[in-house]
Amino acid sequence: MCGIIGMISNGKSVSREVVQGLVALQHRGRDSSGIITTNWNGSEFGSIIRGVGPAKEVFKDVNLDEIVARAAIGHDRYSTIGSNLSGDAQPLYKSKTGTAIAHNGHIANYLKLKEELKQRKSYHLATQCDAEALLCALVQNMIDLKSYEAVDTPQFVNEKFFPAVRAILDHGAKYGVTGAYSVIGLSIGHGIFALKDPHGTRPLIFAQRREQRKLRERGELIEKIEQEKLIEGREQRELVGQRDRKKLTGQREGRELIERINEREDDDEVIYAFASESIALPKLRGFDKYEELGPGEAVFIDFNMNVYKQTIFSLGQKICKFEPVYFAKGVSYFNGKVIEDIRYELGLEAADEFSYLKDRIDNILAVPKTAIRAAEAVAKAWDKPFGGIEAADDGIRSFLGGTQTERNLIAYFKFSYNPHRIEGKSVGVIDDSVVRGTISKSLVRALYELGAKEVHFISVYPPFIGICAGGIDVPEEKELLLNENTPEAIEIARQTINATTLNYLSRDRLLKTLGLTEDTVCSGCTKKEYPFDLGDYYRFQEQRRSERLEMERLIS
Repeated sequence: MCGIIGMISNGKSVSREVVQGLVALQHRGRDSSGIITTNWNGSEFGSIIRGVGPAKEVFKDVNLDEIVARAAIGHDRYSTIGSNLSGDAQPLYKSKTGTAIAHNGHIANYLKLKEELKQRKSYHLATQCDAEALLCALVQNMIDLKSYEAVDTPQFVNEKFFPAVRAILDHGAKYGVTGAYSVIGLSIGHGIFALKDPHGTRPLIFAQRREQRKLRERGELIEKIEQEKLIEGREQRELVGQRDRKKLTGQREGRELIERINEREDDDEVIYAFASESIALPKLRGFDKYEELGPGEAVFIDFNMNVYKQTIFSLGQKICKFEPVYFAKGVSYFNGKVIEDIRYELGLEAADEFSYLKDRIDNILAVPKTAIRAAEAVAKAWDKPFGGIEAADDGIRSFLGGTQTERNLIAYFKFSYNPHRIEGKSVGVIDDSVVRGTISKSLVRALYELGAKEVHFISVYPPFIGICAGGIDVPEEKELLLNENTPEAIEIARQTINATTLNYLSRDRLLKTLGLTEDTVCSGCTKKEYPFDLGDYYRFQEQRRSERLEMERLIS
């Protein structure tokens, strides 16, 4: 899970808005952040800024007004591979073809791809980031297709770039990439691009903003006429005839300027943009016409603002259903719906499915912040008081801790409690999901210490029983609270977190709320059914396990 964004403009520097988008997306990754820009004519890379920490910290001392960029891409990193936060920061680039990318997701065949590139073409990857293997595969495909022979951008896009992308999306190709990924990139001399894996698992939206230059120019015209009136007023006392001639001249020039403006209606100021979530491209800043890229789709926009779109290699949608429940901001969109509305509806579904608990519960609590809307819905449906837990202000999610030690520390300091809503009461705790059980176990213990009689724990996401090889940092099943969706396993999990009851929303209710079906979602985490082969991923697991043990050793 990372946050990515990219923009291209025909009349305004985009660097500031790309960084603003990164700040809006930093809930998706706080390990590192960065941008890469082009110069104004797109012939060279411009600024390359990457640093450790969330976007707000990385860019706090950067004068963005000095970074004049026709196009730019940005990245907020949540690492699923590699522990070098500085060296593995994105975006990444290769000078040989003038290609840069920002990547969200995970490359499941990273080790195999890395070995193939080294053995066949002597690539020596400089980072431990899986995105570098994808970048090198794309670059090598373009070299093999002799992209340098393209005489213009249309030929480059249609005959070189799109075929190079197809050779990535096709798992059976020489440098085929397996996994769940969305990519935004720059191609020096040509433009900006975006693409999705063949199953469209990770989110990526396309939007635009159009500002009418003619309105600003008419404003300038009005100012010019007003200035002429002042001049004419002064001259009137001196030379009436000269004033009249000036007035006629000014009117004629004004008519000519209006005609020129009307002829330039197609020369409006346009920004095309891509991002992981719509929160990075808000309507408040003029963006509209949001469009989710489809499975295996690529979009290329050249520096003349021509848009090339093609579904290159699709294997059918397998979208991540965990995105709207946990990852995304409530004001973003998912499948055409506002996410906070989805979460409220999930709460209504939970209230209906677990209605037998209504008379046992005195008060409804939410695990902040993602589950608040769902908890509000349960409280309203059951006519129960709501509230009693508040989140710390740091915005850090325990899920983003790289080791269990880090996650435990974050969980301990994550919440504050209102004892008057808890002491002597049976409480219903609503959470978006239960993955490792770190938060739920810590929270249940705290509630009992504050005098709760009973703690009924309700997850509005089905049992999370399988690893994720597509961008969530869950490489081993032993880290999960549950490994199978059975009454016996759920009872053991209940005892582990020490709740009075432990309840999970059914898959059918979740999918109904999301407007999806079993055959259009990735079911890896809930059914251990994956849309791509995991053979090479298990080798990656071993490497990741060694890294985690080393991190635990250093921290302890």
